[in-house]
Amino acid sequence: MLRIAMIGIAGVLLALQVKALKPEYGIYLCLAVSLLVFLQMTDLLGMILAGLQTVQESLRSEERRVGKECFGWGW
Repeated sequence: MLRIAMIGIAGVLLALQVKALKPEYGIYLCLAVSLLVFLQMTDLLGMILAGLQTVQESLRSEERRVGKECFGWGW
């Protein structure tokens, strides 16, 4: 998360400096920084989704275990 903030802040400051010389370069730089931030966020979301899948799999295995116990006891 800190990396994303640093990329954003550095990009904005650099774009402000470049904007004084050539405004179109400032726009290009903002687009590039936005793309980098987006890619970093997709990596983070991928890790979150992988963690959620792990939790979901463990819950399913627990449900199966409890279901087998209840079936074996004649509930």
